[in-house]
Amino acid sequence: MKKKEKYQYLIVKTYNKKRKKNLYISRDYEKCKERFKILMKKSEKVTIPKSSINRSGITEITTELLLITNNPALNKLSYNDKSTTSNKNKWLVIESRKYREEDKFYCYPDRNMVTYVDILHFLQDKPAFYAIYIFFNKIIIDSSLKVEKAIVFKTQADAISIYNKLIKEGLKTMFLGSLNKNSRKKFKNKIMDGVGIAYINLYNKKSAY
Repeated sequence: MKKKEKYQYLIVKTYNKKRKKNLYISRDYEKCKERFKILMKKSEKVTIPKSSINRSGITEITTELLLITNNPALNKLSYNDKSTTSNKNKWLVIESRKYREEDKFYCYPDRNMVTYVDILHFLQDKPAFYAIYIFFNKIIIDSSLKVEKAIVFKTQADAISIYNKLIKEGLKTMFLGSLNKNSRKKFKNKIMDGVGIAYINLYNKKSAY
């Protein structure tokens, strides 16, 4: 019978060098290494990296993925200057890589968070009479009969960036650009009735989402 490993191997997500979440825990080093590789491949496929908004604008969130262990036999493989102490056990950092996650955006009327891939999948089979336009920091998806989605971004610049990315996807839908003051006045009731967004939220130009 194989002897049970007494040491632990963890994959930890950090934000600004602070430990945030354990993503994987194992007593098998090889399994932990394999899971680390899987997570990094997922990171490489991210379309829109998670970001935050502050006074200087939108910045990508700096996240690292660490593979750590309390096994002293792996000391020679560790980043000695990055070892951390927790519960009187010394944790050695074996791997440290920048990690990206998909950004998510608040969506009306679903009232949940969606990714760029979710938005693209929703639009891919939509016919040519569907229209997409920008209302401040929101992308509106309009079927002509009613507004089906209002997706909230952090800023108008953020919405324009996603809008321009969608244009390049070869969709059948019409792209109408950003609404001016008169167009916003014309469409506001249709948007509010269609997706249930309040006037104050529709006219907000920035969002923490």
